Amino acid sequence: MINHYINLVCWHSIWNNYDPTRDHFWIDSISLKALSMMYNRSTIYLPGTHVVSHINDLVISKKEWFFFTAVQIENIPDDSQYELPLALTMEVSEDIKSTLLNIPPKTKVAIGISAPKQNFFATELYKIRPDLEYHCLGAAISKLASKPSQKLKLSKSGFEWLYFLVTSPKRTFQKLQYTFQALLKILFNKDYRIKFKHFIVICKSTEKRSSN
Repeated sequence: MINHYINLVCWHSIWNNYDPTRDHFWIDSISLKALSMMYNRSTIYLPGTHVVSHINDLVISKKEWFFFTAVQIENIPDDSQYELPLALTMEVSEDIKSTLLNIPPKTKVAIGISAPKQNFFATELYKIRPDLEYHCLGAAISKLASKPSQKLKLSKSGFEWLYFLVTSPKRTFQKLQYTFQALLKILFNKDYRIKFKHFIVICKSTEKRSSN
């Protein structure tokens, strides 16, 4: 299973690659949650930051997770993480493949690079190890380097973007611009809006959760 935590910017690219036997879509941003209310009021708002906030030192020490990261994270043991190359391609290298094959069964695999690249990368890893549970968490993984008292206090509040605006202003401001552009496209482009409606129906909801 691959868990995709999706925002308003990247939903279309990820939805185009959707496989119902493999993918779970979770709403990652408050803007996407608000817009989803037009078509599905029961969608679950579950940002990647909320998932990361539950990965504590004990969980890391028990090696319940393995991390593919953009940069080395100090608080994670070296044998529980793999720093991906900057020029990552979707072709899985022999080194990455070897690392993946050595991950114990039932381990949760977190991927912390930009979307939608991380989501496409997860599908390639899934082809090799479909028995593992993948989570595409993006920049939220880097917050594991913070002290416990500082970590993701705004998680699931809808205001996580304020934290990222302070810590990564240039990247976050650009993302906000893209979000606004995506919002306008959905509101004023009929064909795009129809696709968005189909995407929202696929997203995890309280109704689907209760039926599982």
